[in-house]
Amino acid sequence: MARNGTNEENEKLTWTWIVARKQQKLENEKQTLYDV
Repeated sequence: MARNGTNEENEKLTWTWIVARKQQKLENEKQTLYDV
């Protein structure tokens, strides 16, 4: 975790990153379904 900024800010960034990763994974899975 980054030392600068507040803990809350860091948590928000991490959460945003996790959500973005999940979205990306869902998109990839959809693509795979369509490819088959």
